[in-house]
Amino acid sequence: MRIRELESEIAQIPAGPIIEIREQTDQENSVMSPTDPITITEDTIEGYPRRSHLTMQDGNISASGPTSMWSTFPDESVPPRESKVPHPGLIYRYTFERSPSIPLHLQSQDIQMSERCEWDRYLPKLNSGVGFTRFEHDTLLYRCFNYHALWLRTLEPDLFLRDMLLELTTHPDSADATKYSRGLTYYSPFLHCALMALATTFSTDPGIRSKHIREQFARYAKQLLEDACERPTLTAIHGLAFLSEYHGSLGERGLAYLYFGMGCRLVRALGLCINGRKMVDSKMITEQELTSRVHLFWALFSQDKLMVCKLISIL
Repeated sequence: MRIRELESEIAQIPAGPIIEIREQTDQENSVMSPTDPITITEDTIEGYPRRSHLTMQDGNISASGPTSMWSTFPDESVPPRESKVPHPGLIYRYTFERSPSIPLHLQSQDIQMSERCEWDRYLPKLNSGVGFTRFEHDTLLYRCFNYHALWLRTLEPDLFLRDMLLELTTHPDSADATKYSRGLTYYSPFLHCALMALATTFSTDPGIRSKHIREQFARYAKQLLEDACERPTLTAIHGLAFLSEYHGSLGERGLAYLYFGMGCRLVRALGLCINGRKMVDSKMITEQELTSRVHLFWALFSQDKLMVCKLISIL
């Protein structure tokens, strides 16, 4: 069928001397330099209707190819996505940011909320002799965000800490927790565990930095993996990227490529490589979500190229 379409398109091309076509091409090339940006208009998109496009299914964005059955279904009617969060400007504060000389009730609201935060709600329960306290947890997050995650900007630290505070200060069975969890874009239990599996490598405590303890965080993250990928969001991609780096830090290159490849597949499934400006205009997603999608795509793109260079150097 596609071959016939191409043949009919070729048949409609007006015949003309090759010299005239070449002269016309040369003129066009002289007008536009190779560095000029190409503007994608609605006409350009409509001219290629068989390309993949973004759809909204079950409240989540996904990419549908031209042969997918989802491409024949109309988009869901979803309410406009609000860019407001319940506590704007508040993020999880590390325990060492609290001033011990000032009473808690006189300190900032985010510090007071952070003290009530169940920071280990979704983390594996380690033996008390290990010494994995909130101070250790916060220190590892701080070091990982400042000396690792900032490198390719795979995850925006402030957005993760904001959603972490919102998720872990509400009771998991409350109505508010259910309502807020649906709108969380940058925190999930799977991502938290995967992040800690990598962050523990920055610990100065040999026990916490040991492979045995790090494996417990990674194993717990993998138990949550299927649920995270069943209805994937950006946090699933973030978590898979951190799991990949966790295995890479242990020299397990095969598993590192495996989980990174799964993350790249989700990038394709969620359509991070497709322009989502129309969804922002229709208020299906916020401007911040679009920016995060673009940043995550290019972060993984760059990381993919670095992993390829590393593989070539090994071979």
